[in-house]
Amino acid sequence: VEWINAGADCSGIGSDLNKIYKTDGAYGVKEYCRLVKEEVKKTEK
Repeated sequence: VEWINAGADCSGIGSDLNKIYKTDGAYGVKEYCRLVKEEVKKTEK
């Protein structure tokens, strides 16, 4: 999730998701998205 704080572009996010999917499958991607949502909530405050 560090890439959000670092202001990463979409290609970086895509490669992250690709790596996670290869390692942990759909569950890993869901967890990753959950973490992303939490980070977004933190930055909105």
